Amino acid sequence: MSKANVVPRVLIETPTGSIFFDECAKIPPLRYRLAWRVVSGSLVVDISQARDLIRSEIDIWRAPLFKPLDAEFFKALEARDQDWQDRVAADKQKLRDLTIHPAIDAATTLEELDSIVFEELL
Repeated sequence: MSKANVVPRVLIETPTGSIFFDECAKIPPLRYRLAWRVVSGSLVVDISQARDLIRSEIDIWRAPLFKPLDAEFFKALEARDQDWQDRVAADKQKLRDLTIHPAIDAATTLEELDSIVFEELL
């Protein structure tokens, strides 16, 4: 057999097993790598796990957004301005609520999860 007839194969290991893929086979997005599962000899993505991965990405994305709000809250606290404190607290709560946004749980496909833009959830 010549090298031209050899189809490169890729070994993909998941928490539920391993599978060989031809180089040209459609492999799910790497973004969801931790949600890949081998089921009946096929590579599938556990959508529930993929949703959790999106939530983890949101946690990472929103973390630096809290720092300026924390500073602003302390300024409002020092100024004894309850309205200002309430506004900042509401902004911080919006960030906390991103991980429970209905769009995440409503997504039933990877395409729907991929279409979620974190900035637009605010």
